[in-house]
Amino acid sequence: MEQVLQRRDSIDFIVHVLGGSSDPGGGFQAFTEEHWRGTFDLIFYPAVRIDRKFAALMLQRKSGVIIHVTSIQSQLPLSEATGA
Repeated sequence: MEQVLQRRDSIDFIVHVLGGSSDPGGGFQAFTEEHWRGTFDLIFYPAVRIDRKFAALMLQRKSGVIIHVTSIQSQLPLSEATGA
């Protein structure tokens, strides 16, 4: 993020695409605390960090868009998660 800001004085849009999982099947009941932490570290916190860094700049300029796309579930839904 710092390198982007060094090369550009403004950012018009960001598309952040991330997903994946190494967690066991079985849905939320099979997840340990470590699984939950790993999932948040992989999927949630990067989005928070991007927003914290760039959203304030976009708000100052009153222009810009950030789009987050995430979840392996859209491509590989687990029956435990969908109830199917």
